[in-house]
Amino acid sequence: MDVSDVIKNLNALIQLDIDACFAYGQAIDGVEEDQIRNELRKFKSDHERHVNVLSVYVREMGGTPPDFTRDFKGFLIEGMTAIRKLTGTKGSLNAMEMNEGITNRMYEKHAGYDYPENIREEVRNFLGDERKHIEYIRQMLHLLKAEHPLERKVCHVVPHEPEGWWVEMETAAEPVAKVATKEEAIDRARSFAEQDGKVVVHRRDGSVETEHTVGRENR
Repeated sequence: MDVSDVIKNLNALIQLDIDACFAYGQAIDGVEEDQIRNELRKFKSDHERHVNVLSVYVREMGGTPPDFTRDFKGFLIEGMTAIRKLTGTKGSLNAMEMNEGITNRMYEKHAGYDYPENIREEVRNFLGDERKHIEYIRQMLHLLKAEHPLERKVCHVVPHEPEGWWVEMETAAEPVAKVATKEEAIDRARSFAEQDGKVVVHRRDGSVETEHTVGRENR
């Protein structure tokens, strides 16, 4: 692959990562859970790092990388439009799954190109980032959508000083929501429990105050 082709292909990846940064910015605004929002911020930072590193390679070869502006005719426009139409955590994650599917396929394609070895190694590393992103997003969608309704979800509403109330799920390592009031925490827990889950509300000493099943008949 000659230098002009390398520059052209890298610039296409850079623009894709720039668009992903804008898409993550929109998605983060729509996510309600702090833990998920923080993870998406990390993924946005990964895309920003991709832009910076690949831009250095383009400049070293005498090229000019794209400006950090959105391509309104680019690959991610459909997913970005979806973010505007869909609301809440599920809508944002669904749109970002669509976008990350595109970035994963593009990076898989470019990982097979005949780039100079140092660039090819970098592209492969960035492909690893993309795979991590989409795996996390799909795990969260699996958790939020209850794709396996026979698997009962147990949500704990736990007081946490000085940050109000946390919603914790037995299948998640981190709290899925951090809110100011007990009432809001219970509402969030009910939404996470969905069709056949259980909400357990704890007192400040850790003991159980109430426990109830969330199901269609209880809605």
